Amino acid sequence: MRFSMKNPGYFILLLLPLLLALTGFYLYSVNGPYYLRNIDPEYCYLYNGLCMARLNFIITHLDHPGTPLQVMVAIITRVTHLFNGKDPFVKDVLSNPEYYLKVINYTIIVLSSIVLYSSGLLIFLRTGKIFLSIFIQLSPFISEPQLTIVERVIPESLFVPVIQLLITFLVIFYYTNEQSRIFRYKELILGIICGLSVAVKFTFIPLIIIPVFALSNYKNILKFLLYTVIAFFIFAFPVLFNLNYLFQWLKDLFVYSGKYGEGTPSFLDLETFRINIINIYNQFRFIFYPYILTFISIIIFQLPLLKKRISVLTLRLLYGVFISFSLILFFSAKHYGPHYLIPAMLLVCFNYFLIVEILLEAIKIKNRYPSRALLYSIIAILALIPSFNTFKHYSKLREEKINNRLKTVEFIGHLRDYHAVIISSDGWCSVKELALWFGHLYVNPKYQPEIKKTLNDIYPGRYFHKVSWNTFLNWNDNRNCLNDLLNKHERILVILNRFNQNIRNNFITLLENEPDCEVRCLFKNEQTGEMLFEINNNYE
Repeated sequence: MRFSMKNPGYFILLLLPLLLALTGFYLYSVNGPYYLRNIDPEYCYLYNGLCMARLNFIITHLDHPGTPLQVMVAIITRVTHLFNGKDPFVKDVLSNPEYYLKVINYTIIVLSSIVLYSSGLLIFLRTGKIFLSIFIQLSPFISEPQLTIVERVIPESLFVPVIQLLITFLVIFYYTNEQSRIFRYKELILGIICGLSVAVKFTFIPLIIIPVFALSNYKNILKFLLYTVIAFFIFAFPVLFNLNYLFQWLKDLFVYSGKYGEGTPSFLDLETFRINIINIYNQFRFIFYPYILTFISIIIFQLPLLKKRISVLTLRLLYGVFISFSLILFFSAKHYGPHYLIPAMLLVCFNYFLIVEILLEAIKIKNRYPSRALLYSIIAILALIPSFNTFKHYSKLREEKINNRLKTVEFIGHLRDYHAVIISSDGWCSVKELALWFGHLYVNPKYQPEIKKTLNDIYPGRYFHKVSWNTFLNWNDNRNCLNDLLNKHERILVILNRFNQNIRNNFITLLENEPDCEVRCLFKNEQTGEMLFEINNNYE
């Protein structure tokens, strides 16, 4: 089909990408600054992108490995600073981390929207099927987790565009004649997409099985795998400087039963696995529906009478999707985290597409357009209604949560300056210094001295309570006891936000038992539990 601006289909295909962009911008505004909710891994990526922007490519934060996101952060921070920076580059980023994270997030949202439109447009141009094009564009909207992921600066947010690209070209190749020019480059195109996706995060690896099953012979499969490996090392080039760490990290994920290579030295904890599978099913049943239908289809269409009615490619793609889903579910249940399921969630529409195609092939309908349109419409309505309801509930909860946390931020904003600030907090804090301190721990020690010096210049007198050592660390990681801080500073603000009640009580007792100083509670946030104390030193 030739491109023509007179065709209304091209404008219809703009609707969902625009909706994705508006949803992402809305979610960012609702959820507030990252230091109030997600310091891990947003601030880790901000710091490592900062290092890359200064051409320091020996990165130690390779766990995902997440290199494409780090490169994006590097480019975006440099360009943003070029047009809007007021201080030297490093100082400007560390002084305004939330502004730079906002620009990065908006860029990811816009990129995802552009890819989503391009996806629908390419499929429409290749097939002329408007309902199919729109249905494939629904991939990010099928559930709340994959839709809300776009407003974060994490590797999974890049899964939206890269997996959409994979699905797009799989659909295009499905409808393309083998004599077509683009078909000759299918191994290269799929290899580049898969290599990029693995570089984004290793949880993509099970999806490589789908192109493997889609390709027709061993020669093509080997070419595809070779292109994938080459593309991976190009897009994840910092791993070349630290291969030993990477292999050890991957080995620990398999050898140990817990998250992040921790837990008991066994491949699988069966009881934990059983509990996690039940939790996944209860939370995300929508991914099991196409999974079960795929399994049933594979069994039924092994019957000789039915098997000869369907194309070999359709059945092979179903095999690939089923095995990919199975592996994602297995590894997600091994060490559970909802974000590990994002690749499976983004595959749901493609999975339904294959089920619809195999059904229409089996019943031999001559004019498939009305049937295809009806089936896609029914599936979309059934899938989107619960997703929309969950999204409304999620948005309301997030807005309420962030408004409660902002009460403490507002109170701190009205306080006078203090000589020092002690932060004892888990996960998030009402000041950005905790996020900055956490993120800098994931920077190569070789690059830390300048960062620490800059942080100390911008935020002097900040101390972070290390519970396991029962000490207070400054930006230079020097250890201090509470008495040391009282000798150095006359008036200290203390921010306490511990989830563990025993740790919270022990810390309050530590403050109250300190002689020759006055400790008073300035504020307690009843909704979040965060507390502010003032210590007045009366030694003099």
